[in-house]
Amino acid sequence: MPPTSPGQPEHNPANPEGNLTLDVFGSLVTFQVRSVETDGAYAVIETIVPPGRAKLQMHVHAAPETFQVLDGEFEFHAVRDGKTTVFRASAGDMVHIPPHVPHGLRNVSKTASSVQTTIAPGSMEGYFLELGMPTASTHPTKHTPPDTKLLHEVGQRYGVELLDEE
Repeated sequence: MPPTSPGQPEHNPANPEGNLTLDVFGSLVTFQVRSVETDGAYAVIETIVPPGRAKLQMHVHAAPETFQVLDGEFEFHAVRDGKTTVFRASAGDMVHIPPHVPHGLRNVSKTASSVQTTIAPGSMEGYFLELGMPTASTHPTKHTPPDTKLLHEVGQRYGVELLDEE
């Protein structure tokens, strides 16, 4: 079966909507497993992140997230017991962020890098669907500053609280 579009995986019969890719403030977010495929239990997304974001948007939500770095290197920040822990993860590394733990990440590589994220419950995919614009691009654009008012409005609908940037 031919790919759905250049650079996209082959069509998955269990996912009739196909693998949707969104541009979310310069990062490409591709839905690998949609929540409809898991009865809402989880969703899996791949994000290709451009390099060079100077500030880190910390946030917190009730959904646990498990990240697997596919390529490049990411810097993670997580707050536990009032203390911020900063660490790096490279290709093959996995990072789990429990529910209600303030966190953020950024690409610290010199090139675009990718991370796969499993989010539970799958309804959290709606956060990205509301913030992103569908795209056929396979390369991320330069990071664009997000509309903080929009981030707060959409975040309220999905239980995502933005914290001060680091």
